[in-house]
Amino acid sequence: MRLLNEMQGSATDNVDGRIQALRLVLDIWKEKQAFGPDHEISSDNNSFSQKEYEHVKQTFFGKDHLWQNILPWEVPEMISSFTGLVLVWICLSICLLLSPLSVHDRLSRMYPLQYSSRHGRRIVNIQFLSVMLSAFLLTTLNLLLFYLLFARHGTSVFFPCRMYSFLSTPWCWPDWTHGTWRLALTVMCYLISFGVAGVIFFLSRSSANYITLLLKVVPLFAAVTIAAVKIMYCAFYFTNDLYTFTKIPYIEGFCAAGICAAGMALAGYTILRVKAGRM
Repeated sequence: MRLLNEMQGSATDNVDGRIQALRLVLDIWKEKQAFGPDHEISSDNNSFSQKEYEHVKQTFFGKDHLWQNILPWEVPEMISSFTGLVLVWICLSICLLLSPLSVHDRLSRMYPLQYSSRHGRRIVNIQFLSVMLSAFLLTTLNLLLFYLLFARHGTSVFFPCRMYSFLSTPWCWPDWTHGTWRLALTVMCYLISFGVAGVIFFLSRSSANYITLLLKVVPLFAAVTIAAVKIMYCAFYFTNDLYTFTKIPYIEGFCAAGICAAGMALAGYTILRVKAGRM
């Protein structure tokens, strides 16, 4: 017992625990080497389609043996989870900071002055660009702070590793590195924030006062909160909720692009109406 306490103590840096962890990793590696994806399918309660099975077998258990990566599942799970929460905060910042601007112009009766000249009606383009630039700066600042916090924990060491690993990491569709996957999450954050900014621009220009604006922004933020968490958590893995429901590969990226396209469409519609003198 004294020897075991010594091996598990700080004097030896818990060498016993590290030995046990190494044995566990080797056992998992030998199991994946012997059975490949077959053992995971038979031991999992979920039903995998033949398309999913063939993709994993050819991509990660093919001749390149890409499954032999060191990527603990806790790393992508926690990063995707916190990225979704940071995205919720980004969308909240956009809703609170950008939505009152156009309503203030309407209450100050600035719109009739703008309609009195051709140059005044073109101001809406500058306002739209200002909203997009503000959304870009807010997203960049929040993501920069978020990634700086994670950089303190040394997760960048996993950047060259593949998304799938034998360390109980769920299967995924892309054959990306962990660094590329994090870049994809960043791009989706920008797409969703731009989409939300476009919707906010539309709602702000079409609201008569702050109360009507608030009644529109609250449901928008509630919907965006649910969508952001669902899209980001375990994005592009088989365990993602959107993929589990739809079974469409890369559905997370399609949803992010769809939100951005919807926001840009509403913003473009607003700009056309303003130039036509109808708003």
